[in-house]
Amino acid sequence: MSYKIEWNLRTRVESWNLMTKACKKIGFYISPVVTTAYRMLSVFIDKCPRYDFDLFIMCIASIFDSIKTEISEINVDDVLITFSEAAGSLTNSQKEILGNSCNEYSGLKKDDRFKVESGKSKVLNAEMLLLTYNNWEFSNNHLFHPYLNWIAEIRGYVTQDKVENFRKARSFATHTLCLLIVSSENEFYPNDIMAAASISYSLDNYFQSLQMDPFDWTGKLKLSIDMDKTKELINLIPEIEAQIKEFSSINI
Repeated sequence: MSYKIEWNLRTRVESWNLMTKACKKIGFYISPVVTTAYRMLSVFIDKCPRYDFDLFIMCIASIFDSIKTEISEINVDDVLITFSEAAGSLTNSQKEILGNSCNEYSGLKKDDRFKVESGKSKVLNAEMLLLTYNNWEFSNNHLFHPYLNWIAEIRGYVTQDKVENFRKARSFATHTLCLLIVSSENEFYPNDIMAAASISYSLDNYFQSLQMDPFDWTGKLKLSIDMDKTKELINLIPEIEAQIKEFSSINI
């Protein structure tokens, strides 16, 4: 069977959430593993007209390759089984989007060698497809790098009595950046604009508790950022939030 995935907002969100959930089980987090995997998967789906594996298998292959690229070697069996555990909590509508492999490998155990080898073969072949359509190029333009650096610097301006409020604002900003990454807006705005928009949007929402101007931080950090573009993107965030809330939420 061949597949053609419609890479719409619902499909993007479900792919992101599945990869994030599985990565947490393995012990890795969003940056750089999920962001690299998501970018490679997006490039693949954009370039490849039809393929032999459903989205569930492609998500596994993306995370497997990202972990090897960004962190260290890992056993493909372990990644497959972790995803099979994550598949157990998926709803029927989510499984419909991610593909029949969700059911086929849900609850997979290591001692079921025949099914493990079957899944392993699919993931390794899917990985080759993924790499081929990414031209065997590995991303070194990590989506979270400017964001993490700037958040760490902003923390230095937060007084001790506002640390807890800052942590809440940081979590909100992280959630916002993930929204922007899975939206189609990531194709039109560079990483620094998405990071700046996420931070400023969060500071604006937490202004009463932090008393920190949502845009002054760029001057304090001596950054040269296109604020017109940043504000333009900020104005799109509520609509993106509303669209995602219609069917799901975003994992961070």
